[in-house]
Amino acid sequence: MFLRSVALASMTLACLAPAHAQSSAPKAESAKCLSAADIKALDLYGNWVVEIASLDGAQILHRGRIELEKNPEHADSVSGWMHIQDQKIFVAGDMDAGAFSFEESDDGTRISAVWEGAVADGSCGKAITGMRRAGELQTRFVMRRATGWN
Repeated sequence: MFLRSVALASMTLACLAPAHAQSSAPKAESAKCLSAADIKALDLYGNWVVEIASLDGAQILHRGRIELEKNPEHADSVSGWMHIQDQKIFVAGDMDAGAFSFEESDDGTRISAVWEGAVADGSCGKAITGMRRAGELQTRFVMRRATGWN
């Protein structure tokens, strides 16, 4: 009986220790809210969800996700992949004083669409909105920082 009580107490302490350690840990830097002008390419690294909508914003045309990392050819920009409708499309772009510019290439060689936008007001860099042009077709886009397990 004594061994069972010791084992139970040890398991209880083990379960409580991580929770206590997390609650007393200092706040992460990611909790800091950056202004649009302070956001750089490295702040775009990671996973984003994207919605492409009609020009008037009334209809969502596509939903997908974008994975961004440091561009191996240009240190101050990003590159990665957009996944929409079973397609994997190469993307590259940058951020300059809150202005977002992006290019996508469905064949990896030529530019198939150009994105221009800005960090959404009050989003702390976690949302970017703007216009996407693919030939003559203009649409709106919203990119939001992905949360949870990706």
